[in-house]
Amino acid sequence: MAESLNHRRRIETLEARVYVVETPPPVSSVSPERRRALFALVRKTVTTTALIIAALLSALKELGFLKP
Repeated sequence: MAESLNHRRRIETLEARVYVVETPPPVSSVSPERRRALFALVRKTVTTTALIIAALLSALKELGFLKP
């Protein structure tokens, strides 16, 4: 349950950051540090999501809900 809440918080943070990146800046462009931070968050989110899906599939196979 805590992992789900943590994952949801990461998704909300990612959505907020993507919104900031997609909206055109008023005067200056997005700094490289912010862009790197965003890509790091995207990479962590994708990795975490893939691991969660793999764990769920593995658990379902072990419990017999999915056939090997």
